[in-house]
Amino acid sequence: MKRLLFSILILLNSSLLFGQIRRGGGKRSYEFGLPDGDEVWKYLLIAIPFIIVGILIGNTVWWSKTDEEKKNVSSTANNFGYFGIVLIGVGFVCLFPLLTWIEYIFVSIYSVVITLFIVAVLIYGIYSLFKRN
Repeated sequence: MKRLLFSILILLNSSLLFGQIRRGGGKRSYEFGLPDGDEVWKYLLIAIPFIIVGILIGNTVWWSKTDEEKKNVSSTANNFGYFGIVLIGVGFVCLFPLLTWIEYIFVSIYSVVITLFIVAVLIYGIYSLFKRN
């Protein structure tokens, strides 16, 4: 059973190591570089008001209405409610620099966890070799 477990761990370990190889060198295809703190702050100052105004417009025009009230709303009010949804979308697009930082942190933590897993498998393998003797 231990040999089977060790074999599965080594197979998983080698596939993880193979998956970490960068072919072609250079940056990842989706890596644009990290924005600096001033750029993230600038886009946060743009995005937060857009999202808040969009939520307020959407709530007052569309989301707070019952189904019967929505049937009686004119098309211009409906269009104004959709404008609030568009503002929310623009606000979330402005949060893209913050998303790159979050993705970078997630990838860094993931790489550390994978590295610790690889080291743990190697230690387990060496320990089982010495324990057998």
